[in-house]
Amino acid sequence: FPVTIQIFRSILKENPRYEISFINARENPSQLSYDLVIAHQVPSSDGVGNEILKKLSSQSHAVLFVLGSQSGTHLLNEFPQNIFSINNSRNSLNEAVADASQNFGFFNFEQSYIDKINKFPPLLTPFGSYSTGSNVQTLFNQKIGNVVTQYPLIAYGTNSNFRAGLFAGEGIWKWFLNDVESEEHATLS
Repeated sequence: FPVTIQIFRSILKENPRYEISFINARENPSQLSYDLVIAHQVPSSDGVGNEILKKLSSQSHAVLFVLGSQSGTHLLNEFPQNIFSINNSRNSLNEAVADASQNFGFFNFEQSYIDKINKFPPLLTPFGSYSTGSNVQTLFNQKIGNVVTQYPLIAYGTNSNFRAGLFAGEGIWKWFLNDVESEEHATLS
């Protein structure tokens, strides 16, 4: 499994109420009976996973889109719920760091946690112009170079029965290692 999936798995396994299973987007299972689907680099640039996304869009599921270099952002735009869209004319990536949005209202973070994330290393985000639906709240925006954009890095939105999250970056392992390193440093001090 990709490191990103292993990190999400380790986080979710900490709660004994969660049951975790993995499906390969190429398999296209006939039934999807999950409360949350993490769509890692799905839809992909070659269309893998589109059939699964069509099934999810017609049912009441929550989907977390984790985007990166193999994501087909143009296919994300075709997703019927129109929660997130990215218009890009070229298939390239930006380095972006997190910048906390002041408008996120679903839950609160301690300021020390926000400060910590704002210092994490950059992720690789799909290049393009991002837009979100009216029912989307952004937790962290992308800061590209010295410019804080209104492009979501981490966001959550709803449309009818459908709930979706967006993690628009590749390289979360850098954040994980940074966090582990800072915790070890604090322990050794």
